Amino acid sequence: MLAKQWLENARSIMTCIEETQIDNISKAAELMADTIECKRWVHTFGCGHATLPIEEMYPRIGGFVGVHPMIELPLTFFTRITGEMGVHQFVFLERVEGYGREIM
Repeated sequence: MLAKQWLENARSIMTCIEETQIDNISKAAELMADTIECKRWVHTFGCGHATLPIEEMYPRIGGFVGVHPMIELPLTFFTRITGEMGVHQFVFLERVEGYGREIM
């Protein structure tokens, strides 16, 4: 069954992350907590599918206070891109070297 195979693959990936990255995740969490405790912002950025975890951290009821999500809407998959260029605009912007520096 395809669903079972998908779940097995997901578990395998999560196990690999736990075994190889848990120390880095803990360090990042501690750094973020220390930053927020000092009344400073934790700035996060994502584009494309990487906006999803950024949005989950967005301050809302039950969210993480002290997190400043930065999302470039033209580089998201779920924002409707309209006009003459359509999805071609997304593909173009995604490949522009230095675009990240320009929007920051």
